[in-house]
Amino acid sequence: MKQVLHIFRNDVRHLWIEIVASLILLALYVWKTIHGWSTPEGFMSGLDILWGLVTPLVPISWCLLLARAVHNEPLIGDRQFWVTRPYEWKKLLAAKILVAVVFISVPLFIANLILLAAAGFAPVHYIPGLLWMQLLMAAVLILPVLTASVLTSTIVQILLVVVGLVLYALGTGSLASAIPNVNAPSAGKIPAIAGLVIFFAVTIAVILVQYARRKAWTSRVLVFVGAAAFLIVVAAAPYSAAVNSAFPPLAPGKTPPVQLQFGPPSSRINQPSRAARNVLLLFPVQVSGVAPGSAVIQEGQLVTIQAPDGHRWTSHWQAVENSYWPGNAKSILRTQVDRKFFEQEESASINVHVSFALTSYRETDFRQVVSQGREFTVPGIGVCWLESALLVRCRSPLKSPPLMAQMDPSTSTCPPPPGAASLNGMIGYAWGGAGSWSPADLGISPIAQSRIPFHLGSDQELTPFPTPGLCPGTPFTVSTPVKGKSVRIEAELDGIRLADYVLPQPIFQLPRQAPH
Repeated sequence: MKQVLHIFRNDVRHLWIEIVASLILLALYVWKTIHGWSTPEGFMSGLDILWGLVTPLVPISWCLLLARAVHNEPLIGDRQFWVTRPYEWKKLLAAKILVAVVFISVPLFIANLILLAAAGFAPVHYIPGLLWMQLLMAAVLILPVLTASVLTSTIVQILLVVVGLVLYALGTGSLASAIPNVNAPSAGKIPAIAGLVIFFAVTIAVILVQYARRKAWTSRVLVFVGAAAFLIVVAAAPYSAAVNSAFPPLAPGKTPPVQLQFGPPSSRINQPSRAARNVLLLFPVQVSGVAPGSAVIQEGQLVTIQAPDGHRWTSHWQAVENSYWPGNAKSILRTQVDRKFFEQEESASINVHVSFALTSYRETDFRQVVSQGREFTVPGIGVCWLESALLVRCRSPLKSPPLMAQMDPSTSTCPPPPGAASLNGMIGYAWGGAGSWSPADLGISPIAQSRIPFHLGSDQELTPFPTPGLCPGTPFTVSTPVKGKSVRIEAELDGIRLADYVLPQPIFQLPRQAPH
């Protein structure tokens, strides 16, 4: 332990400027965050933009501090001065971890306690979540920086590693974009899980190899093997099978959680933009059949267009989130079709087949809330305020909670505009998300921003409803969604013309000039 503390003291003596700078930046971040809660959103001045740089500078300062600590006893080459000293590699590694804990983890933990208290939450109730945030920060920031630092000897070399990682990410993204169904709902879990396993295995192995043996080429080979293995996983993952498993077809005789039927096209004359590479099509959808006290979330769609001449186009599975509520409503299915296929078949009588990936949720734990003109508490959500007549914003501890909400426009305390139609019988719904299994989100701040955007579940498109909406004194209910079954249902649209479903383009006319 004496040797660990000796190395630690040397690092503190050599890196006191980096340590002080990181602590000052973290303190400024805490002050800026708390001050921002009481400052109304609006036009950003140049000073506000400069203050915005504080947030990214905090993790950057941590990366610089940790890299400089590792480079104090570099592991590249065979002429380092520290090799001649009786340093045990385990104690040397422990000293570097101690630097990360004392000057990154502990200050971040204290800052999180301050932010929770300032936001009106008792910090003692959220200690497990804060510890989870520390683990996430160690996995996402400390572990990668340690890995890059043990493979380099200067900050410039680390910057080159960062450039290499950016190029690798761009290449992986380009590869993924060319793979069918890579954007399918639930399919991303396959490369995500495999990527985490590869990441932790490679980073931990590289750190241990470098400190124990200082075999740079062995470590670099491990990195290249891990990078290649992840590319293979991305290319070979069975995305379509994952969707079929997560969203099985609706069993014969079973009632679907929602009825989705195509409606008639718009009566407008539509012309696709000639500059676009793809043509955006809009298919009106009639929504009905959602059980009371529940919601159905569309998580993905697969659109297949079959032409009479045998030509076929498919969108492959795409991740899409639409919320469907009780009552009759209208929605829109959007898809982008290849321009060449569209121009060949735009006037033909074609067939459109759509597979919808759906998950149903039921409401539990109802809470009645009355909106106020100032900040008010919503149980289970956090501290909220009215952003507008259609939107409630909230500050939630640790992560954005799952929520569903309802409001009856007939109970609105907002003054109705002159000539406004009656909204009796229409219910406003809001979907705030299903939440996540993680006890806390990744980030510097333990305060998550939540939104409750109300939409009208009536015989209209699912768009924000007109006033009256939310004003001080307007009641609404909040509930917690519980996940039900996930299924796949099919819908057909036969004998249509693609040209009738093109996104309408705005028509601009220049004002006529009076004759001279």
